[in-house]
Amino acid sequence: MKDYKYKLQDAIISLESLLDDGINIESYYQEYFENNPIVFNVLGYSNYFPFTKNSEMELPRDEYSNLKPEPDFVVQRKDGLFEIFEIKTPCSKKMLIDSNKYRERFTAEIISYISQVCTYADYFIYPGNRQAILEKFNLSIQEIVDVKIIIGRAEVADTEKIHKLCRKQTNKIDIITYDDILKILIDEYSNTYSYYENLPGISCHMILRFPENKNRNKGYIFESGESINKNRISLFLNEKSELIFRVIDNNSKECEVSFDLNPDYVGNWIYLLFEFGIQQIGFCMSASVNGLEKHIIIKDSKISIGKIFQNLILGSDIDINNFGIFDLSFFLSLNRTLDFREKRNQLDFLTKELIVDDTKTYMTFNGAQYMTRDSLGDLVQNDPAFRPLVGNYKIEK
Repeated sequence: MKDYKYKLQDAIISLESLLDDGINIESYYQEYFENNPIVFNVLGYSNYFPFTKNSEMELPRDEYSNLKPEPDFVVQRKDGLFEIFEIKTPCSKKMLIDSNKYRERFTAEIISYISQVCTYADYFIYPGNRQAILEKFNLSIQEIVDVKIIIGRAEVADTEKIHKLCRKQTNKIDIITYDDILKILIDEYSNTYSYYENLPGISCHMILRFPENKNRNKGYIFESGESINKNRISLFLNEKSELIFRVIDNNSKECEVSFDLNPDYVGNWIYLLFEFGIQQIGFCMSASVNGLEKHIIIKDSKISIGKIFQNLILGSDIDINNFGIFDLSFFLSLNRTLDFREKRNQLDFLTKELIVDDTKTYMTFNGAQYMTRDSLGDLVQNDPAFRPLVGNYKIEK
């Protein structure tokens, strides 16, 4: 389920990027569908077979007409029937000539595309071609094959008129815009996952590094809250090298997510994201490392929290007892969970600007340093004895 979620996010963001950048090269969109097969699943297909130049798959040549069709994809519906799935560019040109409502018609360019795919579809009418495909690819394709043409943007497409003109064709043809596909993908994501996004609660972002060959007994990264047993939020490493994100609500109810601090995370900068979101009938919590969700819980149980960040301690618990050992180059706390685009933007920024560049600006907590949040929201430490290091220098107030 996690893989499906991330693949769907990638498909949405990748298509948005292509369209926003105004890419109008057909091969880019062929590659998009090849690299994001989840799109075919969301569109209702159980299988897909690429016949693009990159795929190295070729349909057998028709021995009578000498035709060797080159559809972009042949897709299989969930009922077992096959369709041609043809990719064109999201050109900004009009698709219809409709200045005279009695003589509405497709433009010459669209007619050319339709003629091309109809020729491809006619190829499957002949039993010899279908038999050759069966022997070569083990695909039993039916005689009459429907066609989907992916082209254009919604802003230049009159859906009703296009549908009407498509139905006048000999073959069953549907023209789908890239905005249609994007909307289907976004609706799929929204219906499945957006219920857990952009909620009131907590979102904590950190770039940190756990040093190698250090005693990593229980130590706190940060803690905040009113008291020990209510309205408290904690992030700490326990004796089993599990990183635990815990919330204690206004009624002393505890909930937490965690994951093992495996060797891949030790000695390297990692991006940690912990979220806690409050819904009408419950709450959700999650822990992610480098953009990948490690643990999520969803509970149909009411929960309430107060001003949980009013007493933030970085590097220790709120009693200034259990100190952590780590390097920190970024810390951000928000009062809501993020949607997936915000998370992706944050991940891209932090990994490119901080992790990749191996930033020289970071604080070192060696098990005896901590900082508190002042009235302006800044993290400070006035006592030099407890002030963390920045590189080889003491941090200034």
